[in-house]
Amino acid sequence: MTWDGVTITSPRNAAVYVNVFEEDAAPSQCVQPKNPDRASWMTARGLTFRNVVATGMGSAYAGCFNCAPNEPCQDISFDNVKIDTTKPYKCFNTRATSSGSSPSPC
Repeated sequence: MTWDGVTITSPRNAAVYVNVFEEDAAPSQCVQPKNPDRASWMTARGLTFRNVVATGMGSAYAGCFNCAPNEPCQDISFDNVKIDTTKPYKCFNTRATSSGSSPSPC
């Protein structure tokens, strides 16, 4: 799946948000559930973020990747993603690559 040419203004939470868990008590904090090792969680693969710009972030994280230890999110690609924030990506069990992006993702 590819997101290309997206502009995000003043998101309520992270500009880029991937959460594979059913439980999501606090999206603004990006926290793992109590049992992240459960075998039945989903995963995310093959995601591309290209030419994405986010402004007006306030205190939000640039992004959140909340993935399971037994099924990490992988093949995540960032190309020319610019997120104007002082809070970096918060990532759990994620493998990503980056080119020309700021801040640098997971």
